[in-house]
Amino acid sequence: MIDSNDLAPNAGRTTAHSGKHEKGCERVGFVGLGDMGGPIARRIAEEGFPLTVWSRRSNSLGALDPGTFTAADSLRQLGQSADIIGVCVFGDSDLQEVVLPPNGLLATMAPNSILVIHSTVSVAVCHEVAAAATLRGVHVLDAPVSGAREGAKRGRLTIMIGGDRDILGRVIPVFEAYGSVIRWMGPTGAGQRMKVLNNVLSFGNGRLASVAIETGERLGLDVESVVDVLSSGSASSFALRSLVEKLMPDPGFADHASAMVEKDTRIFQEMCRHAGVPVTALEDLAVERIDNMTPHLGVNSSEAQA
Repeated sequence: MIDSNDLAPNAGRTTAHSGKHEKGCERVGFVGLGDMGGPIARRIAEEGFPLTVWSRRSNSLGALDPGTFTAADSLRQLGQSADIIGVCVFGDSDLQEVVLPPNGLLATMAPNSILVIHSTVSVAVCHEVAAAATLRGVHVLDAPVSGAREGAKRGRLTIMIGGDRDILGRVIPVFEAYGSVIRWMGPTGAGQRMKVLNNVLSFGNGRLASVAIETGERLGLDVESVVDVLSSGSASSFALRSLVEKLMPDPGFADHASAMVEKDTRIFQEMCRHAGVPVTALEDLAVERIDNMTPHLGVNSSEAQA
């Protein structure tokens, strides 16, 4: 693997980026101002990049401070208004809708501009988008991110990149606005492969954390005390903290997260089967997590498995 330190200054290692960018820098566009995209776009604007955004829902523009961005009326308008455009939407069909011609970004993006796919999508769709972009002279990087909303707000995301490493130098200054670890993983699709591997490991960790809490209760331990000790001891993890702080208190958020787990687990399964990778505990635990986002508490063991 080639470390992206070889590709551009500060790429591939923790960075401490500060200061506004001067006028005349790359114009940045962004599509998708949701849970992750909103904080990412805000960080880009705060760093002083000329920013144009497009969103289906006008209320999502509230994620940005007035006067720090321009709202495009359409995807086609955004396509011709930026040199680098990031997309952070939910899945394959959403990406295809906002990117592909005749109504998507690629219909009007200029030759030598760069499309950055921050969404977690299938490798096949990444290649489809890259092929369509190549016909128009547009570069594509698949660059999914990890670190959750809080990481995006703090500029501490991990960015996993697939695509042509020769164009990384143009996007690194933008990535540094919201990423602290920026790593080139290989050709188109490599970023997605790394992201879903990261996600299914997190899903498995989350499932095991739920089982540990359930088991503690069945051993006669106080659940709150179990959670406190697991969270502060050697068993602590990002997945455990997310389970305790976000999923358990908020069933609505847990339902939303379940849809994401199902989507990314399906992508992982397809990716592994295409590569001839046998089924492992990673896949088994991720599948189990889909319908078990939080611990089953207050029931006996046989009921919890029903």
